[in-house]
Amino acid sequence: MNDMFRTPIDFPKATFNIDHPQSILALGSCFSQNIGERMAAAKFPVSINPFGTLFDPISIHAIFDVANLESKEEELIFYQGYWHAVKYHGSFKHKDKALLLEKIHQSKQHLINYLKTSDILMLTYGTAHVWKTIEKNEIVGNCHKLPGHFFYRHLLSPEEIINTLQDSLFTLKRLFPHLHVIMSISPVRHLKMGMIENQLSKSVLKVAVSTLVNKMPEIYYFPAYEIMMDDLRDYRFYAQDMIHPSELAIEYIFEGFKSVFFSERTKERVKIWEKFGKSLNHRPFDGDNELWINYKQKYKVQLKQYKDEFPMLDWRKEEQFCELS
Repeated sequence: MNDMFRTPIDFPKATFNIDHPQSILALGSCFSQNIGERMAAAKFPVSINPFGTLFDPISIHAIFDVANLESKEEELIFYQGYWHAVKYHGSFKHKDKALLLEKIHQSKQHLINYLKTSDILMLTYGTAHVWKTIEKNEIVGNCHKLPGHFFYRHLLSPEEIINTLQDSLFTLKRLFPHLHVIMSISPVRHLKMGMIENQLSKSVLKVAVSTLVNKMPEIYYFPAYEIMMDDLRDYRFYAQDMIHPSELAIEYIFEGFKSVFFSERTKERVKIWEKFGKSLNHRPFDGDNELWINYKQKYKVQLKQYKDEFPMLDWRKEEQFCELS
């Protein structure tokens, strides 16, 4: 890309690297899904949004209530035959209340277990707009397409976000001191409430996150939003809906992510493994010919070398490929 037509982002220097076999917990907006999936493709152990996609920072950090594993009945709303856990993604609904509570419990247990072993926590905030229940004035993570009379809209202030997140992060660092925290603001535009409201929301997030990073210098801020807005800065880099970044834009942002957090050795290893992974698309045209047999044999030898070096990584797809006739 010609630098004459760009305004490149300067990345702050990170005080830590992400290397294999470090595990990653990615939480927040759908952009966390994008980066998390690319980390998984790079052979990192990754858990992405065990409570589904969440967008506002208060709802994201509410799931860190690790002291309370039991889901309370008052967290649920019953409507037209379904129980809804509106603190979480819309998939957290069920006709059977007990089964829904069990699903929430299992997700919380998964979160706690993963936090105990994770090295990296990636948090991506999408909006400062929240919906609150009219009955209890509580923030919900998702309205579950319930009628509007259940909720009202509220724009969080920077102070509300800072106070909640600061307490949450202090607790996390106390319980899991090994965690490195990466924060970012999602480049996905939330336009349901209009362009002006979206920019206002992102501005609130920017102020809050900047204040937190200044107060807690151990947090790294990755400028995904700024790369999209100020570096790429063109509708060519949006998906067809003109809201989400295109695959090319996501890949470009991930390249920036790798340049910040991956050592040269890790980048080289990922490059080799990506090429190795593309071999999964190979299939014989005419059955078990000699070329195919030889190809698979070489693949098995390579796979064994990688597995011997990193036995803790997930090689199931590669193993399944080796079992193909």
